[in-house]
Amino acid sequence: MDRKKVLNSLIYALVIGIICGIVGTAFNFIIKYVSSFRASLGFYPALIVMVALGPVIAGCYKWLGAHNFKATDGVVQAARDGQEFDIKDSLAAAAGLILTCMAESAGCKEGGSFQIGAPIAHWIGRKLAIPAPERRQLTMCAIAAGFASVLGTPIFAAVIAAEVAFNKLEVKYLPYTIVSAGSAFLINYVTKAPKLRYAIDFGSEYGALDILKLILIAAAAGALGRLFLHILGWMGKLMGLIKNPYIRIVVGGAVAAALLIPLGTQVYLSAGNVIPAALAGEGHWYDFILKIFFLAFLSKSGYKTGLLPQNITIGGAFGGTAALLLGVDPALAVAAGMVGMVGGVSCCPLAALALSVDMFGYKGLLLCALFAGIGTLCGGFHGYYSTKKAPVPEKTQDEKLQEKIEEVFGKR
Repeated sequence: MDRKKVLNSLIYALVIGIICGIVGTAFNFIIKYVSSFRASLGFYPALIVMVALGPVIAGCYKWLGAHNFKATDGVVQAARDGQEFDIKDSLAAAAGLILTCMAESAGCKEGGSFQIGAPIAHWIGRKLAIPAPERRQLTMCAIAAGFASVLGTPIFAAVIAAEVAFNKLEVKYLPYTIVSAGSAFLINYVTKAPKLRYAIDFGSEYGALDILKLILIAAAAGALGRLFLHILGWMGKLMGLIKNPYIRIVVGGAVAAALLIPLGTQVYLSAGNVIPAALAGEGHWYDFILKIFFLAFLSKSGYKTGLLPQNITIGGAFGGTAALLLGVDPALAVAAGMVGMVGGVSCCPLAALALSVDMFGYKGLLLCALFAGIGTLCGGFHGYYSTKKAPVPEKTQDEKLQEKIEEVFGKR
């Protein structure tokens, strides 16, 4: 092991963590104030703003010169393939996400956490003359710092950055993502920035039958995550029929606004949080269905919505509905739905488990491990952040020998 190289990499990870932590925490506060301002507008003015800002959101990337902009899944793909970024992408991402928060959501900040940070990390890498293949590690550090500073989830940030682009946790990257996530979270903690936290009481009494019901909820939530990815694809094809992006986003915003008027609430937009009602056992059975529809519809219309906080909300709302049907503790069912949904959508069981520790603490660790594992299993091998294929089993010696024989006889 080259100790000097490792030390340099740890220093780079610390630098990326501090810089992206500052940027991410600032972005966190901007989103908080923009969302508060939007909430003060009232119901109908907010819907008008949502439709009116659509063309601006659709055009900001082109106007800012970010022609090869990479969205959230594109950043993760770039981390795996070692692709390059343009520093213009950071400005375009910040503009588009802030405008989307003004238009309809506070849930898009998760994407901005590393859409902004990854180009900055690559810019630093170029300035420091770091070889292009090694900048992949900087991208992963930026992803970790982004999640930690924006969502306040350092354990999840470190794990998902080293796991999300691969079929398994890449332990060799973990020390660097831990340094970046830890330094970024420290900035989040000192500045008292918003954090993703839920109060779940895992100390309540439950028996074997209750655990079985909770596992079923996590399994169904994981399958729901897989279904959600398909819904995203179907909605993309539907909205793709409108070729002009400006017309597409105006139509999407107008239709969403028209559907919200009879509902009389904006809780089903990305800014809305139905979890408090689910935790109290007072949610509506259709909450998770409407959250899925509006998230898929608006994101494919052109609004820059984020998916992780929304999938947590969808999974929690589904858990609340399942709790009413199965007769289990609503809070535990919400936790099962959240963790199972994240596992199913991300295809990262260890990251889903780490997220549960950040959100709930360590008390429900064993239960959440079950939820994360079964949710990921029922979600399959396709995750939103990266397309994962089932790992190919290593060939046996007999299979290798047979291939060699066939190769030799084929040459003859």
